[in-house]
Amino acid sequence: GALFLFGGVAESDSGGLVVINEVMWDEMEYVELKNTSSVGVSLAGRSLARQRPGEERKNIVTFGSSDAVGANSYWLIEKSEAATTVVADKLVSGLTLLNSGEQLVLLDQNGTVVDTANPIAAWVAGENTSVGVAMERNNPPADGLLAEKWHTSTGSDGGRSGTPRAANTEPPPNTAPQAVAGIDIATSVGVNLSFSAEDSTDSEGDALTYTWDFG
Repeated sequence: GALFLFGGVAESDSGGLVVINEVMWDEMEYVELKNTSSVGVSLAGRSLARQRPGEERKNIVTFGSSDAVGANSYWLIEKSEAATTVVADKLVSGLTLLNSGEQLVLLDQNGTVVDTANPIAAWVAGENTSVGVAMERNNPPADGLLAEKWHTSTGSDGGRSGTPRAANTEPPPNTAPQAVAGIDIATSVGVNLSFSAEDSTDSEGDALTYTWDFG
């Protein structure tokens, strides 16, 4: 879609410049947006919504004419100023998220979904603790529906276990999958055999593919 510049602020009819970058879903909630572009982006008319399992999507907030995210910058939405020690860009008292999990979506001025955080299910990262631990997006951001594109924060900024309006922490290193090729089989020429690696596992839950080498 087209990208229009007005006074250094971008208006995009296709979205995608701003993403949901961090979610504190436990205790006092906050949601951080990130502008991934080198120009400021107006949020006017866009909205943040949630969808809980078995329910219709509901709007959390529609952004006003003065809401804009600077180039390569973060924008912080808090339920209350008590959520962090960082001054919020926008306070939304209705920002209440289920600890059991739900989905967040960012919509453009036409109501089209331009970014998604989490499937409509349990949170893929973050932790339910006495103070909460945020879930952060990997860099560069990719499909927000995929669990492997998020990680649990190891940060401690803004008085929280997260990085509100700051660069995300690095995800943990990817560990190698455990390949299980099954038991050894003694056979004869002309006998059909079936090989399976279905008992193989990956601790991150990544999709696995297999190739066989018979020497």
